[in-house]
Order: sequence, then C-alpha cells, then structure tokens
Amino acid sequence: MNGGDHLLTVEGLRTHFFTFEGVARAVEDVAFHLDRGEVLPFHSMGDLRRYAFLVGADMRTISRYVDLPEDFGAPIDTAGCVLVGRAMANHHRRRAQRLWLELPDPDGPRQRMRHEEMMAERAKRDAETARRWDALARRLLGAG
Repeated sequence: MNGGDHLLTVEGLRTHFFTFEGVARAVEDVAFHLDRGEVLPFHSMGDLRRYAFLVGADMRTISRYVDLPEDFGAPIDTAGCVLVGRAMANHHRRRAQRLWLELPDPDGPRQRMRHEEMMAERAKRDAETARRWDALARRLLGAG
C-alpha cells in the first residue's frame, strides 16, 4: 500500500512532560498510520476498560491523549484509542530494540555485567509492554 492510501499518517510524534526533575520524554520520534478501509467498530467505555484490563494496558495513558467518557455505556473515540495503542506499542518496541543493540553478544567471550543484565531485563519488559499495547489496538480494530 503506498503512502497515498493512508487515511492518517503521523511521523515524528514527540511527547514531553516537564517535571521538577527535568524533562520526561514519554514518546520520542514515533511514526504510525491508519489505512483507508480500516473500519473502526463501535466500542463503549466498558469495552475499552475490559480490553485494557485483559491485555494489561494502562488506561491512564489512554486518558492522557483521548477524552474518555465516564459512563461505561458511552461510546469512545475508537480511532484515538487505536492511535494511542499503536504509538505506545511502537515506542516500547523501539526502546527495547535500542537496549538490545547496546548489549554485548550473549555468546561472547565475557559474561554480562550487572548493569547489562538489568538492561536486558528492561528490554524484555519493554518488548512485553509493546506486545500488550499492540494487542489492545488490534482488539479495538476487531482483529484480535
């Protein structure tokens, strides 16, 4: 599918939060798209909460970017929630890959140092988090 067939393309998305400790970079250089023809089904707030619970996604993150209703039966902005899910999956996947690339070869001549083991664990957690966000986006699209 070429770029002209995308309904929405986002590139270079960055979100920074300014705290007393400094700047917290929540999302850095994320790109994603929604394709034409992707039918966005109706979902209620109750559906979103259930899906987020089942896959382990954080509702607070979604509510930072999408205006969510308080009533469980009220409709949600499915496209907005899918975009957040895809963006967060992409962000965590890229962070995990970046960490894995910094690690020495596990079959190399020397053992991993403690901080490298911690980096490997963080990369595994980020990969799992990416999988969860991707599962939420797929479920909202009806593909999961």
